[in-house]
Amino acid sequence: MSNDERLQLCDREFLFTYYVKSPVRYACQHIFSKIATPTIIPVHESFAVDIFDRPQGGVMFPSGEVLHEGSLWTLSEAGEYLFLRVSSPLEVFGALEAIISINRGRVKVFVDTPWTGQESFASAWNLLFRIVFHASLDHLKEQFVRGLGILVDEHGVLVNTSRGDLPKDLVAILAGRFPTLGHNRLLLRREKDGFHLYATPWTQPGYVNYNANIMLKLLVLVRPKTDADKGELSKKQFLTHFISKQGDELQKQVQDSVLFLDDLAVVELAYFSSDRLIGELEAISVR
Repeated sequence: MSNDERLQLCDREFLFTYYVKSPVRYACQHIFSKIATPTIIPVHESFAVDIFDRPQGGVMFPSGEVLHEGSLWTLSEAGEYLFLRVSSPLEVFGALEAIISINRGRVKVFVDTPWTGQESFASAWNLLFRIVFHASLDHLKEQFVRGLGILVDEHGVLVNTSRGDLPKDLVAILAGRFPTLGHNRLLLRREKDGFHLYATPWTQPGYVNYNANIMLKLLVLVRPKTDADKGELSKKQFLTHFISKQGDELQKQVQDSVLFLDDLAVVELAYFSSDRLIGELEAISVR
């Protein structure tokens, strides 16, 4: 893939064609105009979205495998279809329900009209888009990953900590020193020349030194110095820190995700100070 083609991949907007068949038309158009930005990536195909008024009592979903079940939203799978139900935290009878068929490129959405004036309505659409995006990935070639993507002397590095997400102050320090894609919900793609890391519509914002994508060479796990006596991590434990959370990103097979990352070089660093960490990252990149 050429650099121009790679940039086009990053710059493609969501290719949703939607057909509104209910009084929620104007609210939906407003939400679409906010979410479907032309500046960040990629759904892989066009999707036709039909929008309807939600029937009284809601849509009857068939029983299937539950992928996520929470207080505000649930997702299940039956055959080739995904079934999403998002409840409004404010509107007693407010809900957005969707039937998603990735293979057919179609999404049917059913919305309660009274809910459309609430801010949480936009969040429901964002969740729907994220699920469609995730479900459309080629899991042999693509995965969501966590961490901060940076360029260290032209070497792509994905950094995360052993205690969850990177602290904001450390993100700011590293992003102030190195060109970055931003952090979390990054897309890792296996291409002919290696792994490439891309920002997605849900990546935390980039900084002054911003790159659209980088070729990834190294995974770096930062462990606070107080964790040094807890022993070495296995390769699987190490890689798990870079995999998007199952409940959040709907990944059912952690083992497959670990295997996907297994070809990347890995380094573990003890964190004593920001200056020392920056120095160690620079030293690693020239090895």
